[in-house]
Amino acid sequence: MWFRPFPPPREELEAEGLRRPGGMKVGITAFGSPKRYKILEGISEFQSFIEENSKIKVDIWFVQESILPAGDIPLDKNNACYMVDQDKLSSDSQGKMPSGMKTNIVVYDTQDRVPICYGGLTWGFRKPTPQISIPYNNNAKWDRGWKTSLAPTLVHEFTHALYAMLKAQRIEGFKDLPDIDRAHDYNFTESADPGWINFRKWCLDKITQEMADALMKD
Repeated sequence: MWFRPFPPPREELEAEGLRRPGGMKVGITAFGSPKRYKILEGISEFQSFIEENSKIKVDIWFVQESILPAGDIPLDKNNACYMVDQDKLSSDSQGKMPSGMKTNIVVYDTQDRVPICYGGLTWGFRKPTPQISIPYNNNAKWDRGWKTSLAPTLVHEFTHALYAMLKAQRIEGFKDLPDIDRAHDYNFTESADPGWINFRKWCLDKITQEMADALMKD
């Protein structure tokens, strides 16, 4: 007797839709699932923003895991927040992340730790494969103009990583890339550009085809 297999869960189908063979390989591992966070929706919004406003296609390898063990979420050296350093994760946690990526992004439930981190952090600016850590929690606020609270942070930190890789590889034009933390220096203001959408588009537009090809190359 032949039985029809059960269809894969909706989350798996949505994650498959993030794949772009030939694009820049980006691993995203979500540790935990806070109720207010729409993780796959946020990742999809991030991917669409990058692809619509740059010459880069992003091949996302998404992994959903349970929450990190307490020892993997240390308080940072300034006692400002709980920020994960991927190089210091336990071997078990590291083994759950995609390998062979141009950059790995970890988004993780802070498990209601205080103080709470907002935004994210890009590590390893001088390394060929920088890493991104983004803490999320159920009190996350939305930036104006975005559909999800995760997407603007992903876009900002990912642009940091792109610029870092281009500088590490010394791709032509890397010295002319703007400082994406200083929007006001380029005449962008929050009142005229809520959510910094136009500024982020402008930064991504600075990535030339040569730069994009270098980033997407295996």
